[in-house]
Amino acid sequence: MATTIKLELFKSKILKDGSNPIMIRITQMRRNKYINTGFSAFPDEWDSPAQTFTNRYKRNHRLTDPQFDMIKNALAEKLNSANTDKIELQKKKKQVNVDELTSKIKNIQKQVDFYSYSQGIIDNNRKSGKVGNAAVYEMVKSLVKTFMKDGKKTEKPLLLTDITFKWLKDFETWHLSKGNTINSLSVYMRTIRAVFNRAISENLISRDLYPFGNGRYKISNSPTQKRAIAKADIEKIRNTDFPENSSLWHTKNYFLFSFYCRGMNWVDMANLRLKNVINGRIEYIRIKTMRKSGKSFSIKITGQMESILNWYCTGKEPNDYIFPIVQRPNDPELARNDIKNGLKTFNKYLRQIAKICGIQGNLTSYVARHSWGTIAKKMGVDIATISDGYGHADMQVTQTYLDSIENEEIDKANALITG
Repeated sequence: MATTIKLELFKSKILKDGSNPIMIRITQMRRNKYINTGFSAFPDEWDSPAQTFTNRYKRNHRLTDPQFDMIKNALAEKLNSANTDKIELQKKKKQVNVDELTSKIKNIQKQVDFYSYSQGIIDNNRKSGKVGNAAVYEMVKSLVKTFMKDGKKTEKPLLLTDITFKWLKDFETWHLSKGNTINSLSVYMRTIRAVFNRAISENLISRDLYPFGNGRYKISNSPTQKRAIAKADIEKIRNTDFPENSSLWHTKNYFLFSFYCRGMNWVDMANLRLKNVINGRIEYIRIKTMRKSGKSFSIKITGQMESILNWYCTGKEPNDYIFPIVQRPNDPELARNDIKNGLKTFNKYLRQIAKICGIQGNLTSYVARHSWGTIAKKMGVDIATISDGYGHADMQVTQTYLDSIENEEIDKANALITG
């Protein structure tokens, strides 16, 4: 009772885009069983005798040679895995039942729903206090649902096996057609990739189905535009007076404090507490790297910083926040919303300050960070000390440079830059 296994373009079924799914066909005594591979093609993109894609598939999907080879290899690997399963069953029994073989092959593709699996990750992040991570996964899950709805695709379930190279390219096209940026797409794709990696690590899906890297879908980033202003513009902000305790007054203080602190970002400023002020220094760990490298920073308090801190720290206890940004500290999600909303307000008033001071360009929270390093570079500060003003495309490079520099050397550079 011979059993044959081959790849077949299943023309009896037409997908939403008009293509046909590629199936593993198991035949025994004229009885056929089909298993979806997760790949699809149009008839002119499929070579039936060779059981693989034609060059037209490569041209239609604008694939490089390595990408095309990887896709063909991934499909061939599915066929090889099915034949391996058949051989393993034949070793156990002389006659292999087609239903048993089909079940065994299907086990390498467990039905994992993207939405429910992502929700599990979201729930776990919330339980462990990682509200920021939970928010990113929630946003991506919602965005994928919108994409599926816009494309008139079946919204639920969306299996991980449905997320193929072609699906990712379609998602990319849809996202960019809305006027969105490559960098925001990168965030979403990295999140989808993280879902895949977690499912693979939990043995819920075969690595053969992984659609990222190694000649498959490549996550792209566009270089972040460097946002910096000259030291003369910093002086304009420093020398412009606003009514004490007004929104513009607080915004000026926040911006200058960030600049004085080597470009401390908004989230870290919002989370600073009085207990972070130790022996004339600010000691803190960046929120961004807290769970990874645990990178700590130690910044000497200069005269300019001290005058700002004196106003905000008066009458506060060690565990109190220095700046009045977080209003609801007892709820992590509400606190995160306070920081997010505060950043929008901060950037709004920064634009007003730029107009008042006659500063060209878009003045935002991140300008302080870029300006610190850019000014330092122009003043001849060693690049190892400033790592090009924290302006690297990969911020880990910046942190690597700073890891090997003594605080005293950094303090001297900071005094020169901000003085």
